[in-house]
Amino acid sequence: SALALKLARTRPDLSKRIYAIRPGWFIGEPPSNLALIAKLGRWLSHMPQGAAIAALETDAQYLAMKADVPGAAASVRAVAERPHAKGHAPVLSAMARDVPFDALSQLQTIDTPTVVVGCHADPLHPISVAQKIATALPASRLEILPPRYLEPDAHEAALAQLIFGNAGGAHDYQTC
Repeated sequence: SALALKLARTRPDLSKRIYAIRPGWFIGEPPSNLALIAKLGRWLSHMPQGAAIAALETDAQYLAMKADVPGAAASVRAVAERPHAKGHAPVLSAMARDVPFDALSQLQTIDTPTVVVGCHADPLHPISVAQKIATALPASRLEILPPRYLEPDAHEAALAQLIFGNAGGAHDYQTC
């Protein structure tokens, strides 16, 4: 989502419409919702993969996520289990530290029509972030879809309907 919005800000001529799907962060300090991703990146960088997975399995934030939204926890664990997880570890840490925008006012200069998609029960992509982005963008609307991790089929169907049912074609949008 951040990349599409940054592109629309710097090169508005390249964007007809944006779908900002489940944004995770946008301004300020690295968000707490990505702290687990940052830790996983550090563990994978400094430990054997199995040890990093073991550290994940005992982490309080991961255990809470696993209890509340098991699908989100499974998604994080899947990142750790990928064959090239150790090689991609620096990206995880960098992603959690990245701040796409310095100030909310920068979003107010983006006039590309934007649909900001959020869903409840998503500890990695809080609905509050989607709401703040949608409020800051002058030509946007917020769509709240079924929770991806709790109702994956309903989420996928609603997202497909939103994009392909309303976009006028599969090639006039950017999705990140």
